[in-house]
Amino acid sequence: MKQIKRMIAIATIGAVVFLTGCTSSSGKTPPTKDVADAVLAAVEFPEMTDNSTKVSSYYAIDPADLKEVTLYICGSAAYPDEVLVARAADKSKVSDIKKAIIKRRDDQSDLYKDYATAEQMEKINTSVIKVIDDYVFFAMSADNTAALEAFNQAFQ
Repeated sequence: MKQIKRMIAIATIGAVVFLTGCTSSSGKTPPTKDVADAVLAAVEFPEMTDNSTKVSSYYAIDPADLKEVTLYICGSAAYPDEVLVARAADKSKVSDIKKAIIKRRDDQSDLYKDYATAEQMEKINTSVIKVIDDYVFFAMSADNTAALEAFNQAFQ
């Protein structure tokens, strides 16, 4: 009888550890590509190019700090439109990823300020950065509010 109670207790503890270890505080861990594609579907963008394999060319992010990443950038580079969904390899890396995004946004602002229209600069000036668990989101678009809503929706 003692052994049965012990086995039940061990099984219960194991189930609790398993269930809490597999979920984030938002309850979902969607693929970054699915999240980025939902953002692209929710907002009108110019022709976008998938640059996920070239993230370190655009952002000062160590690839080892990323578990997964999806990056879309305006294909012609004529517009600042951009969507990044990064999942940190470890929550301690989220701050570094966010700093790299801020630097990228500031660099884009410096690059576009001399020749971009007010409409294009507005995309940069109202860009959004959001963190949910180990995910970091960044969008520069014509409707950053809708982009943020699409990102948030992926975690509900």
